[in-house]
Amino acid sequence: KAFNELERVTEDLYRGIDYSKDQKRVMFNLKRMRAAFDVLGQDTANGNQKAFEILKRSLSSEVLRPFAPDALGIAAAAGDSKALDILLHYQNWGIYESSAVSALKRSADGNSPQAVTFMIKVLRDPKLNPLWRQACAGIAGAAKKGNAEAKKALEICRSEPSISHMLKLAEFQ
Repeated sequence: KAFNELERVTEDLYRGIDYSKDQKRVMFNLKRMRAAFDVLGQDTANGNQKAFEILKRSLSSEVLRPFAPDALGIAAAAGDSKALDILLHYQNWGIYESSAVSALKRSADGNSPQAVTFMIKVLRDPKLNPLWRQACAGIAGAAKKGNAEAKKALEICRSEPSISHMLKLAEFQ
């Protein structure tokens, strides 16, 4: 019932929207949806199985799918292995690779071995160069925590001038 209500409300929020002209409405809706899904991610992290089921079902909903990966990332970063597994196997769930990388940043930053390995695979694939900035941001935290593989992978990040600059800025925070 909660899932159906969430889907209906989302459809209502976006009905008739003109993305090129209604920027304020688009941003307002995005903030509302992100807030709702952040709660689902946190509830999943706290062991709420119903919240997790809503996130899983959201992946099969055209209107809800874009919001689910970040919420799963919140849960995965808090140690939820089921959420982490979905993100690591993003292609089986219809999640874009770029969304999975973004959602796994927190887990990699927290030094989750699987998330760090995922990010390193992204960095080793030249075709995924557009995702390197996000992957580097994720493994930087793991490297600071002493992860040897993440430290080695940061060399790839340092070889890209724009990413290297970003890392230097992050070191001062």
